[in-house]
Amino acid sequence: MKKAVVVMAVLALAMLAGCSSEEPKPQEKPKGPELVTGRTAFQKLYVAARGWARDAQPYRLESQISADSKGKDGKSAIWRGFFASASQHGVKPYVWSGSNAPDRNRRHLQSQQFEHPGVRHRVPEG
Repeated sequence: MKKAVVVMAVLALAMLAGCSSEEPKPQEKPKGPELVTGRTAFQKLYVAARGWARDAQPYRLESQISADSKGKDGKSAIWRGFFASASQHGVKPYVWSGSNAPDRNRRHLQSQQFEHPGVRHRVPEG
């Protein structure tokens, strides 16, 4: 009986010795906006556009002003590129964002629907 009590006490001590409290990790500071040049943004957008169509050709690249970036030194947190494809018979805009601004989409690369009055969505065949 004493042997069982001693074994239980040793097991309880072993379990307590195995527990340790870790110091809390310091919280990471939020990253600032990722400001890139037009060339860097173009390369990211071009890769995405080539996934849509192998013959995608750029015809416009523009930066956008946001709360994070005013476009100084040729850098911006938001870039939009427009690509055309003869094989897809159309055009497609892509947006790259390195912004943290609440009024903008956060850090992403996406294609968008092209809705602009007076602009043809399809390249005419013939």
